[in-house]
Amino acid sequence: MHVALEENVPAPVYDHSDSRRATAGCRPIRTFFATARIETVVTDPIDVLDRDGRRCVNCDAALTADRDPDASVWDAGERHSGAEMVTVCADCAALLDGATPAWRDRLAADPAAGGMAFLRTVTKTQGSVVADVAALATETTGGLDDADVRREYRDGRRRSALGLAVVDRHLAAAGVERSALDPLDFDSSAVEHLVSELVLANTDLGQPTVEAFENVLTTAMALQHQLRTVLDLVETAVSVEGRCHVCLESILDGDPCPACGEPARTAERWRDATGELDTADLYRAITSHLETASETTTQLTDQAASLADRLAV
Repeated sequence: MHVALEENVPAPVYDHSDSRRATAGCRPIRTFFATARIETVVTDPIDVLDRDGRRCVNCDAALTADRDPDASVWDAGERHSGAEMVTVCADCAALLDGATPAWRDRLAADPAAGGMAFLRTVTKTQGSVVADVAALATETTGGLDDADVRREYRDGRRRSALGLAVVDRHLAAAGVERSALDPLDFDSSAVEHLVSELVLANTDLGQPTVEAFENVLTTAMALQHQLRTVLDLVETAVSVEGRCHVCLESILDGDPCPACGEPARTAERWRDATGELDTADLYRAITSHLETASETTTQLTDQAASLADRLAV
């Protein structure tokens, strides 16, 4: 089935002076329109490729003419919604599927070059995610009423999800325990449990370089966790404001999204003593965690520069 991306079926306008529509009577009508929206969720990969200009959203490589459309789309969710699907090239698709990164293959012949390639890739990708997550926070705080802002939110959310997944794969290839990449299980104080085997430890690089590499890994993991925390808070804020945090369709009373089926984010922790939602506290939390991520980014930049100096010797 070929459908347009993020197609919106207009919701019915009710005359709330009519009590039959203002109460339970409107529910069957809403269900009819919700069903129409759900039919737009299963998206043809060609639509995704066209929307993304047939370029990889991660590395910007142009897709070859013979590239299989079905193999060129990465889905951050489970509902095959265009709001979560992005275009990826063959190399990035393979990486996300578990292939060994190119920099890892270079370590045996040239550890310094392989380490430098890892450093460039991870810092560039994480830097892009930092910018996207910060923009998402700004857009959410400013409101999502404008169509262009909503488009930018969806684009930024997709890029963020892809970038985080790509960095996870590189960190895992560098020796990070996969369980440490789960933000719910992250414990930055238990470094020995985060890195199972440093890939540079078995090279001819000196111990100071290996330790500098471990510092970069640990800080990069912390930044992954912080970015995911900010993203989760941003999505909660969107849900609290009455929109689906994935596709931005309107949602009612915590119901799943009628367009993509995504469950609404729970906001119980943001209720005050009276049971009312304290959105001001939620937005303060977004700002606070974003500032922490910014500080970690600065720390990682310094550590990456130190490691680069050692690798260049």
